[in-house]
Amino acid sequence: MIRVKKITKDSPDAALVLDWLKNDEYHQSIGITPEQIWDGEVALVYDEEGPVMAIRFQRALRAAVQFNPRTKLRNARAGKEVSEWLQSLARQSHCSEVIVRAGGRAKPFVKRLGFQEFDGQFLKVG
Repeated sequence: MIRVKKITKDSPDAALVLDWLKNDEYHQSIGITPEQIWDGEVALVYDEEGPVMAIRFQRALRAAVQFNPRTKLRNARAGKEVSEWLQSLARQSHCSEVIVRAGGRAKPFVKRLGFQEFDGQFLKVG
């Protein structure tokens, strides 16, 4: 059975999390810094033997877009403003990113708008 406790950078267990980060090659390679760890809420997960993982919560605005296939040029013209509007909504909601799962011909379009590729998985709820 697990136990979860929220921690901050001033918590006694904070040094443990920073040590884990320092020794994690993957997170080091993508540039996660100690400052980023404390940007938002952090929970430490314990099992019967002690701490096993830290979870950093990040807020994101996830958007699903359906383009009108008959207005390709108008979609392209509106794209930059829509991207800026989504960023504004995210900032207002204290989100750190906007996520879309573009497919087909939308992939190169959203890339030109500044969206970056990312690896990840999601867990469907409900």
